[in-house]
Amino acid sequence: MAAKPYQRSAVAAESVDVLRERSNGSDLSRDVPFLCAWKSSCWTIALMQRHKLTGYVLPGMQQALIGKLEAFGLSAKEANLYVLLLKYGPKTTGELAKLLHSYRVDIYRVLETLAEKGMIEESVEKPTKYAAVAADAALAGAMMRHAYELRWMEENRDEVLELTKEYLSSDALADDLYTFKVIKGRSNTLAIMEQLVNAAESHIAFISSLVGISTLSSSGILEHCIEAAERGVRVRCVTEILPRNVSSAREALAGGIDVRHYDNYAGIRFLVADARESLTTITFDALRHGKDAGDTAFWTNSPEYAQYLEASFELLWDAATDATQRIEAVLADVDGARAKAAKNSP
Repeated sequence: MAAKPYQRSAVAAESVDVLRERSNGSDLSRDVPFLCAWKSSCWTIALMQRHKLTGYVLPGMQQALIGKLEAFGLSAKEANLYVLLLKYGPKTTGELAKLLHSYRVDIYRVLETLAEKGMIEESVEKPTKYAAVAADAALAGAMMRHAYELRWMEENRDEVLELTKEYLSSDALADDLYTFKVIKGRSNTLAIMEQLVNAAESHIAFISSLVGISTLSSSGILEHCIEAAERGVRVRCVTEILPRNVSSAREALAGGIDVRHYDNYAGIRFLVADARESLTTITFDALRHGKDAGDTAFWTNSPEYAQYLEASFELLWDAATDATQRIEAVLADVDGARAKAAKNSP
């Protein structure tokens, strides 16, 4: 059976009308470029009509989706890679590099930022495969991150405006320009924290969460704080000490860090170095660990903001209790619970 020719669409018919109008009775055989363009457009229209029946996604549709994803905080490269994984399923770095005709190291960088933003997941198998998180869950996560950041900015807006007003009204020189930036991803946050600790010359003060001090220990930041204490920097920490982080608290104390305990602390967590630079936690991703955790922090080299945080720290420090006594009490409770469980066991 002979194949049916493509049916001429309204657009194709309009193209014919344009051709007739342009001819105006002249010999179009001399207008070769126009004829070639018109013929190509007709074939394109016909092919698009055929592929619509097989679910073919037009490049224009893909670009529109990428553009919308950029509004959710993705770069063009991140959005393009996410769309590819969303459509074609899990891929290795090598497979993605071949598909996109790019270098593996470039692909890996984009995958790393997508993972930090919660848009993709990694497999446990080797070689590692990367899969797109379902669009509804990924967008919900992006909206939640933006909501947290927006809420934090709203809470600090008046203070920033006041600091801005004071700075502009002062006679500060250009060398006294202070900056700030939002740090995204746990690996980036820990890297900035390490820089602050290593550069400190006089004193470091930080407030850590129950989970946070364990993260500082496992990431090596606590070791850098101990090294700072060994070179004469006064390092102080306020945290909540419970059985799950006793080992980290004892490690800090053994390394020369002054530690105090505060029950059920629910305020902001931050690190201040030499009353000059500070790093404040905006969000802490308690569901994911390692470099893929989607933490967000606020860094600034404003001495005024650092001094404000130090004043807050001093109030909490005075109200906190001795860490050594707290550790002894926690361990006693643990031993008592174990003895009671052993006594009640059959």
